[in-house]
Amino acid sequence: MRYIPFDPSNLDAEDLSDAEKAEFRSWLKRAKAAAKQAVKEYEDNGKPSEETQEIWRNHKRWLLRNKFNNKCAYCEKSMSDIPTDAEHWRPKRRITGVQAGEHPGYFWLAYSWRNLLPACSMCNSYDGKKNQFPITKRHVFRRRLTDAERAQLIRPDEAIPSTKEPGVWYLAAEDLDALEEPLLLHPYIDRDPTEHLEFGPDGAVRGLTMKGEQSILVFALDRENLVTDRFIAEEDTETGLKFLVSFALRNGRSRPESLAEAAAKVADDLDVRSPFSAAKLAALARAVESQRLAPSGP
Repeated sequence: MRYIPFDPSNLDAEDLSDAEKAEFRSWLKRAKAAAKQAVKEYEDNGKPSEETQEIWRNHKRWLLRNKFNNKCAYCEKSMSDIPTDAEHWRPKRRITGVQAGEHPGYFWLAYSWRNLLPACSMCNSYDGKKNQFPITKRHVFRRRLTDAERAQLIRPDEAIPSTKEPGVWYLAAEDLDALEEPLLLHPYIDRDPTEHLEFGPDGAVRGLTMKGEQSILVFALDRENLVTDRFIAEEDTETGLKFLVSFALRNGRSRPESLAEAAAKVADDLDVRSPFSAAKLAALARAVESQRLAPSGP
């Protein structure tokens, strides 16, 4: 996983075409209206209604084009030729391990841009996340708040009021984060996923924190085929570095110069757009150290 900066409140500063900005603003307007309607229908019927899937599917396509470079938000696998899902980071319905009577799921976040991510079906379904959402504290449903308490929310303008109970609010994702302390990595939230995940040789991944361990478990980041794909990507990175160093040495450059130039060139190709870029960057660091310790000469 890589950190993906995204701030719709300052959309004009995003490196997007005017058409893509206009599409997102139009989508956001529809999404906010749909979220309010979801609250009304829940309170009228006592259960979440059927969601308008077109809304989040449209956003998934927008995200794949503009923010995630057609990669899974969790495993970084290219989704050019595999099934893709509009993944709800917080489950929109039932939460694994939580009784429906205690919490119906975060249905009011079904259309929240912070809660929607593009994911491959293997991370999101099958042996992956499904309805899991581990947290440190307790899953929060709606909250009764005074005006003063609401004013202290991180996103007071994004909280949705109850249609039947004055003073009761459905909180925005960031306020829920503060109350629940989720144990899953999120590409918009975790600025340095390497604090939680360590990619080692042979495509392996290890959790460095509870959040890292839970993310590996829930997203199935250690599934066999994914480990193999990461291993191949890491090998390609190491081979590329070795070739560039050898080429520079044959052209009379010193080993330190050759290594520095080769590492910079490979790193430039491993920006956030590259599939498995986090694993490749870890492989590059290992390869650079190995080359540094190698004997002098081509």
